[in-house]
Amino acid sequence: MGDLMMKKAFLKNAAAGLLAALLLTAIAGLGFLSSPDGAVSDALYHRPAAPDGEIVVIGMDQASLDALGPMPWPRSYMADVVAFLNADPDTAPAVIGIDVLYVGASADPDNDAYLADTADWGGNVVTAAAATFGSDLVDGETGFYMDTMAVLAWDEPFEALAAAADIGHINAMADKDGIIRHALLYVDNPRGERIYSFARTVYEKYADHYDLPLSPLPETNKDGFFYLPYTAAPGDYDSGISFVDVLDGLVDPELFAGKIVLIGPYAAGLQDEYRTSIDHAAPMYGVEIQANQIDAYRSGKGILKEVPQPLQLLLLFLVSAALMFFLAGRKVVPSVIAWLAVSLGWIGICLAAYS
Repeated sequence: MGDLMMKKAFLKNAAAGLLAALLLTAIAGLGFLSSPDGAVSDALYHRPAAPDGEIVVIGMDQASLDALGPMPWPRSYMADVVAFLNADPDTAPAVIGIDVLYVGASADPDNDAYLADTADWGGNVVTAAAATFGSDLVDGETGFYMDTMAVLAWDEPFEALAAAADIGHINAMADKDGIIRHALLYVDNPRGERIYSFARTVYEKYADHYDLPLSPLPETNKDGFFYLPYTAAPGDYDSGISFVDVLDGLVDPELFAGKIVLIGPYAAGLQDEYRTSIDHAAPMYGVEIQANQIDAYRSGKGILKEVPQPLQLLLLFLVSAALMFFLAGRKVVPSVIAWLAVSLGWIGICLAAYS
């Protein structure tokens, strides 16, 4: 009789544990815990560190807007800045990344030609392109399917600039909670060309300049996204160098010698601010996100790989089921100790794997 009751109790506890674990796994799998999980992961994994100074940001900031007027500015301004940076080979940057779209011909063909010629003369310029994504019905190998990451439009530099400089896409996409945790490694444009990210293109040009071995391309999901480990928080790449000051020749060119120079919007209201996993409260300018991606490649952290969601859910189910079964019928104190041990142990394993 006692054995039968013990067997019934065992089966009851096992069934309750399995049911509770299945319910928790289903809730997680349906995405209801994505936002809190993301917030906790962000707090655990991201610790801002001071950049090493190898990336210098020239901000198209409020002072520049006040002096030069609202954007878009004449393209001759950017050409003048690039010419100033490359005037002396001894102080020229290793790479100049222009995080601005120069699509199509402007109202002044001479300015267009000047910008293209200046980029070609320097030989160290990377310019921006961008895709517009949407849903499209695609005829695949196994039949029709809806592609939610279809490239519906493609904006790239005007023809002469595209021929004179390297090109990288600047697309950024947030997770469902509005936080940018992932970077898009590549975009396949409508011509079937694979265009790597602006950050990767800048990094490879920098590595080529110094004859450095390239860090491996990160493993991505089917849409080309990978987890982005941030180095610096919003404002940490702020060099205090204003675009207008460089344009007016007021900055010592030695500051840029052999460096990665990024030029991009750096003022509120230019619609280039995002919430990121390193700081949910303070917005980060797009050019700083590019800098973080470049530093991820430079440090080798860009090869971090997320555990696939099916495996995450399987582990969650197994650990939860085992813990639920263990806790069934136990007193409060040992239950709390066991719960804390499993929770802290799991966090420790995650931190060790991330490191």
